[in-house]
Amino acid sequence: GRVPFCGEGSKRESNVFVKPSLKAPELGSELGSALTVAPPPWLPTDEVVDAEAMLRGHKGPPLFWDIVPLFEDDLHENGMSLMKVSVFVGEDFWFVNLRFYLRVTKVMARVIDTRFTCRTNVLPIKIHRERLWKEGTWEDLVGKGVKGGMVSLEQMNDRIAAKRLRNKVEPERHVMTLPGSKASAANASLDDVLLFSRSDLYCEAISGVREGNFAALAGGGTKGEGFNG
Repeated sequence: GRVPFCGEGSKRESNVFVKPSLKAPELGSELGSALTVAPPPWLPTDEVVDAEAMLRGHKGPPLFWDIVPLFEDDLHENGMSLMKVSVFVGEDFWFVNLRFYLRVTKVMARVIDTRFTCRTNVLPIKIHRERLWKEGTWEDLVGKGVKGGMVSLEQMNDRIAAKRLRNKVEPERHVMTLPGSKASAANASLDDVLLFSRSDLYCEAISGVREGNFAALAGGGTKGEGFNG
């Protein structure tokens, strides 16, 4: 069967969220009361965000980065099925990618990505979501003329597949504008807006399920090779 995109198929019984466990005094009365309202909608957009360029252009160490495996299976030594989340937080943007990768040896390969990008230094603050579904034959993955014999694992990993496989369906792009971020700098500080965007409410809004607070991350480290994926 088809693997759903992040948040696909989720339904709400009401347009009002249950208030998160984060107490209002910890965030301020105005923000605390705002956490009980429904999140802003995802709206279709034609704007394309070049996440790879953002990652390549980032200078200095990231505030946080990690690649979290959610599951992995070798299909009884007949291939590979995995899902993972990649997270990168820079000084002025953050990026999250949920990837599902399927490889059936000598048959086919599939990559499904759901990407979230957000620039935090520009008002209004917007979260962009892009859904990509790529799929192809074994020859599309490892190269024409390679039908059997030894094939290096480097030719079969998810990063190579994401580059070589073609789109099975047209990419879907949506954008969410965070409430309060339309205010001018004279009326609201950027720090206030960033705090609002890092609340549990918007983590729930971007993922469709309460998986964790991706935006409110802090730490250290260096950018890993081949992070995007």
